[in-house]
Amino acid sequence: MNKNRLLYLDNLKIFLIFLVILHHVGQGYGPTGGWWFYMSSQPEKLEWMGRFFCVNASFFMGLFFMISAYFFAPSFERKGFKKYTFDKLIRYGIPLVFAYWILMPPIFYFNYELYTDNPSLPFFKFFRQIYLGIGGQPDWFKPTLTWPLRDLGFGHLWFVENLLVYALLYAVTRVILRKTSFANKFNLNVYLFTLAYIVIVSFATVIVRDYHKVGDIKNVFGFLMIEVAHWPIYLGFLISGIIASQTNLFKKFPSVYGKSLLIIGLLLATKIYFPSLYPDAINSWAGKYFEIFETIMGFSLSFGLIVIFRDYLNVTNKLLTNMAENSYAAYIFHYPIVIALQFSFDKILINVLNKFIIVGFLSIIATFAFANLIRKPKIIRRIL
Repeated sequence: MNKNRLLYLDNLKIFLIFLVILHHVGQGYGPTGGWWFYMSSQPEKLEWMGRFFCVNASFFMGLFFMISAYFFAPSFERKGFKKYTFDKLIRYGIPLVFAYWILMPPIFYFNYELYTDNPSLPFFKFFRQIYLGIGGQPDWFKPTLTWPLRDLGFGHLWFVENLLVYALLYAVTRVILRKTSFANKFNLNVYLFTLAYIVIVSFATVIVRDYHKVGDIKNVFGFLMIEVAHWPIYLGFLISGIIASQTNLFKKFPSVYGKSLLIIGLLLATKIYFPSLYPDAINSWAGKYFEIFETIMGFSLSFGLIVIFRDYLNVTNKLLTNMAENSYAAYIFHYPIVIALQFSFDKILINVLNKFIIVGFLSIIATFAFANLIRKPKIIRRIL
C-alpha cells in the first residue's frame, strides 16, 4: 500500500459511492424528478425520498469533483504534461467509450421495451434508429427523454466526461502559465475562502437557474453532458479542490470549524427532511432563497465530512483498502446492477421502504463484488 495515500479521502470516497448507489436505488421508489430506467409496479412511493435527493444533490457529486481535483496538481507535477494527459485519457476516456457504446445502450433498450408506448424493436434496430438516431426520427416514436438517446449516452459517466475535460484544461493551463507562480503553495484564510465560495457560487446558481431547471440534463457546447442547474456548485467544488491542493487546505482546515460546519449542514439538511420542526419564517426564507440555502448546506456538509473523516477515520484495513481500490469501478458498473436488482424485486410485494433497504444493501454488496472481480486482470486495473 502507498504510504502517502490519504486514507481519510479513500474512506470518504467509499462513503460517497454508497450514497450514489442508494441515490439511484431510491430513484425507483420515490419521486424521480421525472424519469428513471426502472418503474416500480407498486403504486406506493416514498415521497420523502425527494428530500434525500435534494440533500444529496447539494454536495455529493460536488465533493467527488473536489476530491478528484485535489490530485490534479500532484499528478501533473509527478508525471509532466505528456504522461499526465495520456494517463487521464486512459483512465477517463476508455470508460467513456465503453459506457457510450456498450454499457448504456442495453440499459436504454431495457427501458424502451418495458416502460414506453413505442413498438417493440430488435436491439440493433433500436440501437441504430433510437439510440444513434441514424435515418431520422421515426414518425411513430414517442420520446420519454429525448431523441436520439445518444445525447445522454454517457449516462452516469457524465461525471467522468466532465472530469476528463477539466483535467485536460488544468494541464493546458499549467503549460501556458508555466513561468508564473501558478503551482506555488500559498496561504489561505479559511474564513474568507468560505465567504467567497458561498457568495460566488450562490450568485452564479441564481443566474443559471433563471434559465435551467434542476434535473434537466443538457449537452453544453454540443458534447459536455451536465445538469446545468448544479454546474456552479460542481465548478465551485472543482476549483476548491485545486486550491486545497495548493494550500494544504484539507490538512490545515481547523477541526473545530469543520465540526461546526458539519453541525450547520446537518441542521440545514434536517430542515429539508423535517420542515415542520422549523418556524415558518425559516421555511419561507429557505424557499425564497434556496440557491443560497443549498450552497451553504453543500459547503458545510462537504468540509464537515472532510474534517470528520480526517480526524476520526484516517484508518484502513484489508476490506477498506479493497473497497477504496475498487471504488472507481464500482461507480462505473453500479447502474446495471441497481436496475437489475430493482427489476428482480419488482413483483415481491413488501413494504416499499423495506424494498429500498434490501435492494440498496444488495446493490452495494453486488457492485463492489463485481468491481473486485472485473479488476482482476492487470490491464483492467491499469484503467480502473
